[in-house]
Amino acid sequence: QMSCFSKYNISGTGLLDQAEVMDSLEGLGLAPKNELEREEVSGILLNFEKLQFTLDDYCNEVVPTIRQKVKELRRPSLGKLFKKLDTFERSKLSISEIMKSLLIYGFEVYEEALKAALKGFAQKTGRSEKLLSAGLATL
Repeated sequence: QMSCFSKYNISGTGLLDQAEVMDSLEGLGLAPKNELEREEVSGILLNFEKLQFTLDDYCNEVVPTIRQKVKELRRPSLGKLFKKLDTFERSKLSISEIMKSLLIYGFEVYEEALKAALKGFAQKTGRSEKLLSAGLATL
C-alpha cells in the first residue's frame, strides 16, 4: 500500500486526492471493474468527507474499507468462476491453476499484488514464500 501511495503522490506533499486514490487502486488489484463497483468506491471516498488523504488515512482507513467492499461485491462472481475452474471437483485450486485461469480469462495479474498475496499466505500457513514463488516460475 505504501508503494502505491508513494507512486501516486507525484507532488510529494504526502497527500493523495480522491482521483489519485482511484488511480492507485489498480496497483492494489482493487480498481473498480464495473459501474456498480465504481459507484460504491466513489461513495466510500465521498463518505470520508475529505478531499485529500495522508498515508495513514490511506493505509488504515481508505484501502481497508475499499478492499472489504470490493470483496463483498466480487465474492459471488468469484465463487462461480472457482466452480467453473474446479474441473476435478476437488474444492481447491493450485496457485498455478489460478494464475493460468486468471490470464486465460483476461484478468490482469499485478506482480505487487501477487507477491503480497503469496507473502500473506505463507505467513498464515507457515509455508515457504520462496517455494510458493518457485511454483509460479513455470507460468
